[in-house]
Amino acid sequence: MHRDAHDRHHQLNHGRLALGRHILAGLEVLIVADLIRTILHLSLANILLLGAIVVIRSFISFAMEYEMKALKND
Repeated sequence: MHRDAHDRHHQLNHGRLALGRHILAGLEVLIVADLIRTILHLSLANILLLGAIVVIRSFISFAMEYEMKALKND
């Protein structure tokens, strides 16, 4: 019974890691899309907005990577 709980926990962590990788890939795609949009509509307001978006998404990416490393070690 203890072994089954351990296996379920391991499968859940594996699912979380897979989901985390997909979310990180999505964040990277969104950053590239925002960069392209900013280049097409170049203005100071768009550049500042892009900077804020990149900072926020980068922070989320680093936090998720940290969480994923913790899951791998568990």
